Amino acid sequence: MGEKIVQPKEGIDNVIFGEIQLLLAEKRTALSSLRAGIAVFALPLSVLSFLVATSKYYQPLRVLEFLVPLLALNAGLVGLGCYLIVHSILRIRHYDKVIKEIKRQHSAIAEFVDSLEEDPGPETFRFMALVLIRSDYFRLDLSD
Repeated sequence: MGEKIVQPKEGIDNVIFGEIQLLLAEKRTALSSLRAGIAVFALPLSVLSFLVATSKYYQPLRVLEFLVPLLALNAGLVGLGCYLIVHSILRIRHYDKVIKEIKRQHSAIAEFVDSLEEDPGPETFRFMALVLIRSDYFRLDLSD
């Protein structure tokens, strides 16, 4: 009932749609990398809080040969987590700038890009299906 069907306007090139879909896919990949970076960063903090909580049950000088490699591994994981987080944020900002520039250059598709960037609703999936149908993805060559 009241669903708005999003259809691409005539004269808009499929290459532009493909480029935007690719940029949004890259942005989703960067967001996944950001999520992984946060998880990698949180793991050493959990290990260190466990060590602090159980520190009354051991003497650090007696288990120093275990603590030093563990702390070095934790430092490496913190560094890797920081790298993943910063790299992902920079990539997301870059993709946002490129998408904004494409929307500025091709104002006819700005509303479609905005609908693709939001939470996907039924009209977004219809639009994506229209783009795929208009492109050559589903055209079969039966001339064997």
